[in-house]
Amino acid sequence: RNYNVSLQHNKIPEALCELAKQLAKPALPAGVEFQPEAAIVNYFASGDTLGGHLDDMEADWSKPIVSLRYCADVFGLSCFLPSRYIHVNVK
Repeated sequence: RNYNVSLQHNKIPEALCELAKQLAKPALPAGVEFQPEAAIVNYFASGDTLGGHLDDMEADWSKPIVSLRYCADVFGLSCFLPSRYIHVNVK
């Protein structure tokens, strides 16, 4: 498995980049700025489920993953996130 970086893709909206930078700031050493490189949007309709998976495709695991979930309580997953995640529930 790997990401195909040669596929056409859109730039991450600046507002999401700025939000991710602010959320990642406490997890980084002083003076180091987070540079978002990718964004994934998943949509789950009523009755959908989220299957088990690993977020293990990153080349550099020292960088945080910023996770924003709208209504994450539906899945009850917020307590299972690894420590490299910066997680925010948006309601």
